[in-house]
This record gives sequence, structure tokens and C-alpha cells, in this order.
Amino acid sequence: MKEADLKKLVTGRQSKLESLRQPMVDVWTDVSNYVNIGLGDMTNNTNLTQQTMSALGKKSFNGTAISAAVLSTSGIHGYHVSQAFPWFSYMMSRNALNKVPEIKEWLQDEEQEVYSTLNNSNFYAEMWPFIFNGFTVGTSAIYGEYDFDAKQVVFESVHPRELYVAENRYGAVDVVHRKYRLTARQLVQKFGEKNLPPAIKQAYRNNPFGDFEIIHAVFPREEYDDRKADSKNKKFASVWYATGSGKILGEGGYDVFPYKVWRYMRFSNYAYGLSPAILSMCDIKGLNLITKTMLGARQMMVDPPLNVPSDLVGKVQWKPRGINPYDKDGMFIRPALTNNTLPAGENQEDRMERSLKERFHVDSYLMLTQLGGSGHRTAYEVSEMMGEKAAILGAELTPLNVQMDAVLELVYSLKAGLEPDFMGSITPRPDVLYELAMEGDSFSPTYLGPLALAQRRLYKTQGLRGALEAIGPVLQSFPESKRVINGDETVRAILESYSFPQKAINDKTTVEAAKQTEIQAMQAAQQKQTMLDLAGGIKDASAADKNLGNPLGQILAQATGGG
Repeated sequence: MKEADLKKLVTGRQSKLESLRQPMVDVWTDVSNYVNIGLGDMTNNTNLTQQTMSALGKKSFNGTAISAAVLSTSGIHGYHVSQAFPWFSYMMSRNALNKVPEIKEWLQDEEQEVYSTLNNSNFYAEMWPFIFNGFTVGTSAIYGEYDFDAKQVVFESVHPRELYVAENRYGAVDVVHRKYRLTARQLVQKFGEKNLPPAIKQAYRNNPFGDFEIIHAVFPREEYDDRKADSKNKKFASVWYATGSGKILGEGGYDVFPYKVWRYMRFSNYAYGLSPAILSMCDIKGLNLITKTMLGARQMMVDPPLNVPSDLVGKVQWKPRGINPYDKDGMFIRPALTNNTLPAGENQEDRMERSLKERFHVDSYLMLTQLGGSGHRTAYEVSEMMGEKAAILGAELTPLNVQMDAVLELVYSLKAGLEPDFMGSITPRPDVLYELAMEGDSFSPTYLGPLALAQRRLYKTQGLRGALEAIGPVLQSFPESKRVINGDETVRAILESYSFPQKAINDKTTVEAAKQTEIQAMQAAQQKQTMLDLAGGIKDASAADKNLGNPLGQILAQATGGG
């Protein structure tokens, strides 16, 4: 596409995307005022200034929503996507393939490569603001690419103010325009000085920290030749446009969409999402107003207005050890009569605070602390309660998991060398996979964090435990019915629900061999005991025969032809 046509495409789409996003700006402004106060001004594309920084949080008088959002974010980050534990593993789409040792080892090698890439990047640091924006703004994006200077994959959480998106017919975001500002120094680092317009070059020499507005547009290409390796024939186009100079700074492409956009809860037929903060904004504003009123009432109680004789105006020292002299009787300084009880809004304040915490599922992320302080409970009871709380979160976390799948796909594609100019280090697929795999077979991540495990455990073990409890009385009356249950498979199902390491579970061949060894040992022990019992019987019989004059010996001798 010619540069003039490309500029027209980008600027035309940007104008349309800004118009479509406009209804959300006021909503996001409320969120930035009362919950995500670090976002600053949501109405323009300027960086935070001293004026906007000084205004942060000044409209909020109650921190319940802020602390609930922070705790929920930390809960997801700590329980679901944490560097502290393995939080995903790869599984083939057909379970039979997961039981092949060569395939299992290959999948584990792939996992370690991706884990290594994430650990050597800023992924975990950028995940926190990504999740926090999802809980508060409702629409959150993270961008990933390979940094050739640092020789690592880097991620960047996108400020919602910079983000403009559009969906394809399936409701997935496949168009992102990011309108933001970069300094002249950053632009030179990214594109090289020779590729920049004169105004940016001059700024780089004289004022390298002066910033310029840039649009990064990523969208599907309508026409491309995937047989060609150049970046302009990739599935997704990448266009960098400087709005001030009207110049295309760079054009490239991606095989995998680099922006991962999470909508906490999708609007119907709308590209932007809802969040707990947006859904609770009525309560947040109401609570804010009540708290402001209550603060005033409490201040009136502690520091009431004074009735002061006119002769003492300007001379009153209303402070500890203050001296207020008077000459006439009755010239006393007295507090004005005020209501010494707090208004009824105190109960309403408590109720609304609890409601906000429930909306952000604060209790779910504090479940271990709460269960630990609620008296003695068995491990099974704790597991069941954790599972129930995790199940409630399941539907709301599903959109996040979809984007986490996409992030891992992006990392894997970079490691596999699918992106231009990067040689990957992924282990080649084993031959057995080509022999056994069918069309459509693939692998995808399964999540292993405490939240995912608690939810999976609830559904997998509830049926097993319930069934075993129900048939307990039957087995007492009819013990032979226990043959219906395959004990080995029951144990395997329970172990899998707890994500017990596969390497620690013996395969069926090993189990059968162990059973045979045990049976043979039992048979040998029984034979030995039988021989001992027989020998003892013979000894006893011989002694008795001797006492009776040896008649048994004589009969045996005659039977065998002896004298």
C-alpha cells in the first residue's frame, strides 16, 4: 500500500475509533477519580504533569474501593499468575497423547523454555497493572515484543487512555490503535535517527526528552503472501505514524497479534468492557458522599464551633493550655450546642463497604486467613470451601485466562522463531508425535495456580467423594460389591485433581508388575507356612505313633515292601 493511502487508512480509522470510545471516557474518569487514582486525566493524550499529579485522589474520601481493587489484583497475581510457583503446564488436546512418555517429556521441555523466557523478562512486573486496569477500568491491554538490544522478550502494560480497539465478527479484538507519546530519544532508539522527520531529529539534538504523539496501529492485512518472509507479508500489519509531522515512521507485521486485550466483562456488541469498579460506581459515589458527611460530623464532635464573647474575638486560644483571660462574669468561651451522636449514615456506610468488598471478591482472596481463624476445620472442609469460592470466580476469570493463553502463544511464537529476525530455541517435536497426531491435534496451557486447582478439585473430587459416601452403607451390607470399583483408577483421578506430579505416579505397567510381585511374595509366604504346618503335623504324628508302639511305622513298612 502506498504511504499516502496508508496514512489515510490510519488517520481515518483513528478518528472513527475515538468516536466509538467517547462514551467510555466519562466512565473511566469516574474510575480514575475514585478507584484507580494513578490513571490521571483520561480526556487527553498528555503525560502526567505536576498539576494532574497534585489532583490525584483528591475527590475520594473513602478508600474501600481502592483497597478492594488492590487486594483483588494482588490475589489474582499471587494465586493465579505468580513467579513463585509453576502456574501452567502444556497438555495435548487428546488425552491419549499426554500418556506417551516422549510427548510428555517434550511438553515439559517446552514449558521450561517459556518459563525461562518469562522469568528473564518484565512479564510479572507488567502483569500487576494489567490485572489492576482490568478490575478497575474493565478494558486492559498488554503488549509484547522481542527487544534485540536487551536480547529478551519485553512487555508493556498499556494505559487505558492510549487504547482504542475494534472487534472482529467473533467478538475478539483484532484491531488496536495505541495513541501515546514518546520522547525524541525513545524514537531514535526505536527507529534510528535517519528514519525520523526533521522536527524529531532536531529535538533529539537539542531536547531529547521532548515528546511527540505517535499512533501504533495493528490490524489484519486483507492481502498478504505468507510464503514470503518479509514483515510486510505478515498476517497482522504494524504501522507507526507520527501525528505532528504526518509521517509513517515504520511499517512491519506480526504472525501473532502482539496486543492482548482483556475485557473483564464484555458489553453486548461493544468493544469495551465492564469492571467491578464500573458496576459498583453507584455505591462508590454514594459511599464517598456518606464518608465525606461522616467525616464532617466527626470533626464537629471533636472540634465544635465556639460561642465567643464579642470582646474576645480574635483573642481566643482554642488549644491545649491555651490562655483566655476575661474580666466580666459570663464572658466564658463555650462550644456551640451540637448533636453528640453520629448520624444514621454510619450503618449505611458499613453496609456499602461490605457490598463493595463482595463485588471485588475480597473474601475469596483472604480465604486462607479467614478459614484459619474460624475454628478447627478438616483439610477436606477447607478444600471444599476454597473450591466453592474459586468456582464463583471461574466465570469472571475465564476472559483473563483466554488472554493468558494468547500471551503464552505469543511468547512461544517468539521462542519458536516465528517472528522475524529471531532464532528460537524450542525443542524439535518428537517423531512419535508425528506418528500418533491427527489433524487438529494441538497443545494448550492448563493452569495450576491455587485458584485454578481449587476449582478443578471441587468439580473432580466432589463426585468421587459423594459417590463413595453414598455407597459406604451398601458395601457394609454387600462387601462383594466392592469389585465394581476400580481402586487404581479412583486414586489416579484424585491425584490428577490435585495436579500431583506425573513423574511421581507409577504407570500401569509398573503398578501391575508390583502387584504380581506382591502376589508371588504372598503365595511363597503361604506355601512356606503350609510346609511348616505340615512338618509340624508330621512331627506330632510321629511322636504319637512312637508312644503307641509304632503301629503306623509298621503299616508303612509293609506297604512299601519292607520287613
